[in-house]
Amino acid sequence: MPKRRKTAPHAGGDDAVHSIPHRASLPSGNDPAALSQVSGWNWGAFLASWVWAFAHRLPVLGLAALLGCLFWGVIGFACAIYLGITGSELAWRSRPFASVTQFREVQRRWAKWGLLVFLIHMLILLLALLPRIRYLISAPSGAASLG
Repeated sequence: MPKRRKTAPHAGGDDAVHSIPHRASLPSGNDPAALSQVSGWNWGAFLASWVWAFAHRLPVLGLAALLGCLFWGVIGFACAIYLGITGSELAWRSRPFASVTQFREVQRRWAKWGLLVFLIHMLILLLALLPRIRYLISAPSGAASLG
């Protein structure tokens, strides 16, 4: 049986009733009809997974991504992929935005910062591995072992 909408007396003062237009909204207050405009891959959510999740009021996903990154790399990577795939929709549902344009601009900034942090991490990793790489390159062929 369909759910009845709330009704109110007609403005004319008679006993007739009419339906009040009811518009569903998301917890964020954003328009659910705009979900199709904001869906798609979210680079900011993928590259800055746990930080992005906490900033977008998604603490459970943020904690899962953080713990995954710290203790179980594969789980952290899986969380990052999940956030990349669903991040735009999750952000639109959980955090208020003035417009789709503002949403896109905010997510674009997250993508830029996420890329910067990712590149810094890769540079630190390369610098940490550099002594090992030099050793493997300069060691005699019989002496170089990975153990």
